[in-house]
Amino acid sequence: MGSNDVPKGSETTVVREDEPTITKGVVDNADEKREETKTDLDTTLSREYLPVNASFEQLAAQIPELAKMVGFNQRSDFHSLTLADHTKRVVANIEGDEFLKNNPRRELILLAGMLHDLGKLSEEGCQVHPKDPEKRQYVGHEDQSAIMAREVIDKYFGLGAEDKEFVATLTGLHASALNLISSFEASMKGKDKEMRGKKLKAFEKFVAKADEIPGDLNLEDKMRIIFALNRADKMAGFNEESDLSDPKVKTIKSKAEAQVAVLDEIEKALPALLTAIDARAQGKPNAGVKLVEGNYIYDDGVQQKKAAPQGVSGKVIGIIAKQYKELGLPEDQKGEFLKTLKEGGIPALGKAGFGRYIRVVKGVVENNRN
Repeated sequence: MGSNDVPKGSETTVVREDEPTITKGVVDNADEKREETKTDLDTTLSREYLPVNASFEQLAAQIPELAKMVGFNQRSDFHSLTLADHTKRVVANIEGDEFLKNNPRRELILLAGMLHDLGKLSEEGCQVHPKDPEKRQYVGHEDQSAIMAREVIDKYFGLGAEDKEFVATLTGLHASALNLISSFEASMKGKDKEMRGKKLKAFEKFVAKADEIPGDLNLEDKMRIIFALNRADKMAGFNEESDLSDPKVKTIKSKAEAQVAVLDEIEKALPALLTAIDARAQGKPNAGVKLVEGNYIYDDGVQQKKAAPQGVSGKVIGIIAKQYKELGLPEDQKGEFLKTLKEGGIPALGKAGFGRYIRVVKGVVENNRN
């Protein structure tokens, strides 16, 4: 047995340099250690189970599914690393995420990162690429990862029901936020710089999935956890040992950085997006988000009624049209004059070159006040 092995049935302390120590042993010892570290995990640690904070190497020595990742060539344009190295990079990225550093469920999020690509090992989650038989694609691997994560957790970790579903659900959502990038970018780079109404449907589906994550976290925090995992995954197509001069690695890195930049913008817009989604559910179908001077703000989508042209009602405009010649107004410009008056009121007459007729129009207005 190697130095990274964790023997089942023995009392072993597994330590990762930046993680609190979790002792494998009798349940009483685990409860005592959990009380000391003041964690909120409802993990049931016993002689049969592995600690959730063990390293990849230690877990791979005991879990066949993780062992299969070692040397697994992903054969994908999106990855330059083996599945094992990719997974370790994802975990390292999660460990370095500022938002997650003080999260009470950080160890469970790290476990989700460890298990997030299990589905790539399944027949259902791995396919021959339709355009190149030498490559592979992984459509649906997220769902398979969630299924396999539940099985692995039951067999090797013995987490409580809520913690197991937290990890499995998060595992199944590890790439979900990436589906929002194209619609968000298209809307916010458009002329109006806004996203509203039906354009929010993709976000509404995402929010519904995020809300399925169990636990007493608020919806915005659940979504931020998903974003953190998505970022960690996207930035793990290469690592510190990758040759950044390699064309494939350069492409992977540049595309990942561009996508993560958009994810960061979506995260900034989250408060306004959630308000808009809630407003749509409450009967405001055109509610949305607008980008104003670098800030994302909620807009209820209710059209404000245009103020009537200054001092000119439809009735008065009708009278002016009937008495147009008698009032001495420019006959050769009648259509343009009336259109200007109707759309812009008296102030618009001056801007359109009809300033000398303003006194006449005001006189008609005064004579026809109710």
